[in-house]
Amino acid sequence: MYFKNIKMKKNKLFRSRASGFTLIEVIVTIVVAAILGAMLATFMKTNITGSANPVIRVGNEYNLGQVMENITANYKKMIATDSTPLATIKSSIGAAGSTVNNAYGSYKVINNDYITFNCSGSSCSASSGGSLLLKVTIADPLNTQTITVLFTQ
Repeated sequence: MYFKNIKMKKNKLFRSRASGFTLIEVIVTIVVAAILGAMLATFMKTNITGSANPVIRVGNEYNLGQVMENITANYKKMIATDSTPLATIKSSIGAAGSTVNNAYGSYKVINNDYITFNCSGSSCSASSGGSLLLKVTIADPLNTQTITVLFTQ
């Protein structure tokens, strides 16, 4: 009889413990998970919110490259038919500082001027003037990326 009572007590203890978690254990687990979640959110916030920026930059770069390809293709056509292709392409690109939306696309003109190279010894520098080289620098409308191209006579 004595052994039977001990056996029954062990079974009761085992059964009551195996029935689930206590309320305190559940609350502690939720609090620990909330603290870890808050730490993770703080750590990852800038990475998550800024994750679209590289995709936007690549899209802007592609659009800007397409605009420059359109300008270059038009210039190649002008070489065969126009007597002053540099002057014509210069006027069709737009004035420096202007934002343009035309057949080439949407872009901002940073530089659109003739340049010459002055060389002495082993160093060269570019200066404004001349009529044989046209330096064109354009940027996307948000002015985050630029492309520079030299057109020659």
